[in-house]
Amino acid sequence: MGNLKAGANKGGVVRIFAFTLWLAFFMSVPHLSPVSRAEEPLRALLVMAFAPGDSLRQAAEGDLLETVSTLEEFGFQVAVLDAYNPDGSVSSCPHYRLHRHLEEYTYRLLVYYGHGDSSRWAFHLPQDPAWAGRTDTEEGYYETVAFGDSRQHWQQDINLAPRAMVILRHACYSNGLRAEDTQEGASLLSEAEVLGRINEYSYTFLYPQTGIISYTASASRNYTPSYLRTLFREHGRPVGEVTVPDLGSQYSADTGYRLLRGEHFYLGSSGYAYRKNRMPGSANSQVWGQAAWAGNPKATASWIFGRVPGDENGDGDNTDLGEPCFPHDSRDLFLTEDTTYNFFPFLCLANPGKEGTWARITFLDEEDEYLTVYREVPGRSRITLDCNANRYLRNKDLSVRVESVDGTPLLAERPMYFRYAGWMDGGSDSFGAPQPSASWYFAEGYASDRLPFHEYLCVGNFNPREVMVKLSLLGNGGQALVREFALPALTRRTFLINSYVQGEVSVVLEGDGPVVAERSMYYRYAAVAGSFVADGGHTKAGSTSLSDTWYFAEGHVSPDFEEWICLANPGVERVSADVYLYTSAGKKGPWRVEIPARGRSTVMVNRCLGAAVSTDVSAVVKAERPIVCERAMYFRFNGTWDDGHVSPGSPVLSNTWNFAEGSAYPGIQEYILVMNPGKEETLLEFTFLLGPGEGTRKALYRLGGEGRLSLNLNAELSSLGSPPQVAAIISSERPVA
Repeated sequence: MGNLKAGANKGGVVRIFAFTLWLAFFMSVPHLSPVSRAEEPLRALLVMAFAPGDSLRQAAEGDLLETVSTLEEFGFQVAVLDAYNPDGSVSSCPHYRLHRHLEEYTYRLLVYYGHGDSSRWAFHLPQDPAWAGRTDTEEGYYETVAFGDSRQHWQQDINLAPRAMVILRHACYSNGLRAEDTQEGASLLSEAEVLGRINEYSYTFLYPQTGIISYTASASRNYTPSYLRTLFREHGRPVGEVTVPDLGSQYSADTGYRLLRGEHFYLGSSGYAYRKNRMPGSANSQVWGQAAWAGNPKATASWIFGRVPGDENGDGDNTDLGEPCFPHDSRDLFLTEDTTYNFFPFLCLANPGKEGTWARITFLDEEDEYLTVYREVPGRSRITLDCNANRYLRNKDLSVRVESVDGTPLLAERPMYFRYAGWMDGGSDSFGAPQPSASWYFAEGYASDRLPFHEYLCVGNFNPREVMVKLSLLGNGGQALVREFALPALTRRTFLINSYVQGEVSVVLEGDGPVVAERSMYYRYAAVAGSFVADGGHTKAGSTSLSDTWYFAEGHVSPDFEEWICLANPGVERVSADVYLYTSAGKKGPWRVEIPARGRSTVMVNRCLGAAVSTDVSAVVKAERPIVCERAMYFRFNGTWDDGHVSPGSPVLSNTWNFAEGSAYPGIQEYILVMNPGKEETLLEFTFLLGPGEGTRKALYRLGGEGRLSLNLNAELSSLGSPPQVAAIISSERPVA
């Protein structure tokens, strides 16, 4: 096909581009399968006749390549005929290849990039000297007669679809101008001369034999993709009005503007017409540089193409989610990450189901603004959205809502990497909450300006009305400090807990409407044993209910890992709780903890097992009345990575656990921890969802009663070459944590 190719088009593949999860953080669509159609596919032929050395070639190439992409997005099968090779020589038999294209396929759109000819009023392709004159062969015959370069060929030999359109790009005379008319000193052309050229050129292509009912000619750069997109978006509006709109309301009578329209000079009896805008100005390029149109004045894009281009679900429009004219937010621009900021949040979405869907993602900031974007999430896969790659989201405190447009359940997590205050560097990760709540409980918390430990409460109000929230700050002594705030509709607010209290603190949030809440902490932690110092941060959503039982699968104690279990009692009565620990040596405990009314207590797991002990550990907390529990860990991993993380416990066991975030990329070490507090062995099945198109992987493990498993994801998936995106589903014969 010569130099230019249609590239991404694979046999005419159509590009197809309210379950809710909520995230508040310090930063401090259904899958529309192509509809099966019995009618012939939409086909377009793009012809490039500018030579590589021609000054118009570069601009035309860019226009052509973007046009290919646009047409494929709207469901076209695209063919490209380039009359030249990259070295500037004529490609093999361009006239013969044009004949074969038009003979073998039914094209509804033909776009020509090349020079015009006022003697033949048609295409102007170069002849292949190797074949021209060899009329004894089919190739030679069509090359000799220069097929397509003559009005006679179009009016006698060429037949496109019963209704088709042609677009001429940069061809002299085709829109009323030739190159010489735009040079300095050229006389201003008369209306009669311009309209004569337009009618003459369009007559070649609009002759009834061809099937063409719409002719557009333009010399503007980068015109075709935007023109076609407008044409397809306004598919029910006459093409002539879209191409040459009446601009009379924009110009006063004395400016010289006129819409020139009338019966076609040759085809007026058939109802055909022409349109051309005469613009204000004194030079031809100003006055006559706009596009020209001729054809059937009733022709619309949907009539020409026999359907609405880009309509994937067959409902008669192309504006549904996943279709190319869906009204995207103009700020949906995730281009490149900006590394000048100190916070790098990502959004990880996983779809465990077999069918694909679309996610609607809404970001709220503290300036009462929001941005909504849509992303396709294929079935059995995971995608990642880099928030810092959108300049409208950088350097903002944000809350996020994720919802599938068709009710398909999704998994959402938000990892975030940061350098807080210029020196506390680390990372955190948080699950999205499946729904907002009027109550949120946070057991862990420490506020200190001296160490420092900076604690924030981040609250997102996705309601269309204001919500009043009450914060109760619970200390070790059983006295609560209460503060109330108004949270405006559709906003995110951040509260610095250090500004209210210093020391250990748990938080209870209660509102008169549902909100979503997370706690962020940034710190310099000095190990109790004096063995390490960790600076970093962690963020987690709170619990929305209390429970008398809490399970923690993760845990590790050693001189380089210090683990704490934090227990908060929002009730008005003192509560006793027992802590049980599960290690490789079996179940240990209980350790009794007393929690004052409207207060909190903390258990250091290292002290329970012995300061010198190094072991993996899981935990279960059983209380006489409902409380809330979290587990905080601070560490120096492998002797070099210092940070911390926190997690609420689970009030229940389950046969299924889902994780959207995960990576086996070099430099990232991931473990999945599973705890079996029951007496019986269970079989675990791990299903790993990789990036779109990368498939899934499975692994089976047996876990004994009252046992614990640490799965090294990097080792498990090492044969796959360290996949950067990994979501996980864990299924168990018996309930686990």
